[in-house]
Amino acid sequence: MDALTNDEIKLFDELNAGYKSKFEFPFIICVRENKKEAIINGMKARINNSKVQEIDEALKQIFKIAWLRLSDYVSSAKL
Repeated sequence: MDALTNDEIKLFDELNAGYKSKFEFPFIICVRENKKEAIINGMKARINNSKVQEIDEALKQIFKIAWLRLSDYVSSAKL
């Protein structure tokens, strides 16, 4: 995600603006588990969800992110 073209940045900004306008929070996805094409496709598909569906999906994504970060922390900790 750190090597996007200007066109890709513009597309992400547009998709996220539409998403945020509809759901009142930014698009949330576990980037570590997705490449940019999957993220773009996810943004395009998930905009069609209801707010309840999208809150549920956002919480699932937050759980994945938290789990991966906690797993990294535990595996690097000197116990």
